[in-house]
Amino acid sequence: MIKRRIFIVLFLVTSAIVNAQTVDIQKLHPFVNLEKGNFKDAVDELSVLISENHEKGFLLARIEAYFMLGDYENALIECNQLEKIEEGIASEYLLKIYLQKNDIHKAEQKLLENLKSDYKISLFLLKNNDEFKKIQESDFMDSILSTNIYSATEKYLFKVEQLIHSGNYSDALFLVNELANRNPNIAQAYYFLSKINIHNNQLNDAKYYIDKALELKSNKVEYLVTRIQINMNLENFKDASVDIDKAIRLNPYFLDLYLLKAEILLNNKEYDKAIEQSNFYLALYPNNSDALYVLAKSYFNKGENFEALKNINESLNAKKSAGQYELRGDIYSKTGTCQFAEMDYSMALDLEAQNGEIWAKKGFARFKTNNKAGACSDWEKGKRHGSLKAIEYLEKYCK
Repeated sequence: MIKRRIFIVLFLVTSAIVNAQTVDIQKLHPFVNLEKGNFKDAVDELSVLISENHEKGFLLARIEAYFMLGDYENALIECNQLEKIEEGIASEYLLKIYLQKNDIHKAEQKLLENLKSDYKISLFLLKNNDEFKKIQESDFMDSILSTNIYSATEKYLFKVEQLIHSGNYSDALFLVNELANRNPNIAQAYYFLSKINIHNNQLNDAKYYIDKALELKSNKVEYLVTRIQINMNLENFKDASVDIDKAIRLNPYFLDLYLLKAEILLNNKEYDKAIEQSNFYLALYPNNSDALYVLAKSYFNKGENFEALKNINESLNAKKSAGQYELRGDIYSKTGTCQFAEMDYSMALDLEAQNGEIWAKKGFARFKTNNKAGACSDWEKGKRHGSLKAIEYLEKYCK
């Protein structure tokens, strides 16, 4: 729930920031507290920042913190002040505040103001977000939908998004293809086509459509993140690197981007930069398992096995996955402690039994401890699961 709310805040913040430069870490701490639900701490930290810089991103974040604290009066004051700076920017919060206060008439007024602004709530969000529940089935909502406040295209896109949300990808694909064929200038249609193709594991097609979406709306962070994820799956890490830097410039307060950048740097074999970026993220989220994993793998790839082992152990304290056990197995194997490596590969396989490459590694660890029969048995399993390395070992050692 908190993650979803923060994404909505970041959407508004993205709209409020124009090519911001990377901020120092102290300016990011309030957004960590927002995500963790430490709203009082977020208010205090944001108040310090706002006293020095009335950046719209900070003001919006403080409204969110006040709102989540139930301090609607201060939230209203902030909204009204922000509206004087830029009309419409706080209109969604004004709507939500008046709904919480059960002032439905005022809420309806604020909704109309929002729908005429540059910060227009999408029809999908308006119809599906529980925060708008009090007006979702109202006569007022029916009256809005009977007008052209939402265009025919927006209503069509709403149908597509509803189908995607319900898992009906085939009908969604049919509808959105119809729309894109009629009008080739709708970025959101291409974005939905990309998402559908990701679901269908058609990554090259997904890349084609997200490229088209970004040709039409090049500064949409949501689109950039989608393309980054596609490029990482396609192992186009250089392209992902360009997009992640742009996404961070557009919204330096979208904190997940910093971990994503560390992963991209790791995959680009820029290990020192990946270490620096992981440590930056860990300063925001101490003991974060994923960041510790990236840090450990970066050190391992540099040949610094002690640091790698220390960080993967810390990572495993917070969360356990096949990839983490595999990495620790790799470290043990590299340092010649193959019995420990075998145990870690076994734990990885308990979580991911069809991973042929881990079967190959486990077999090699057993082979190094003079358990040839066990090694050959593991390599046979690796072969069944498609590991070329397991086949190579079978040919070399098990004839």
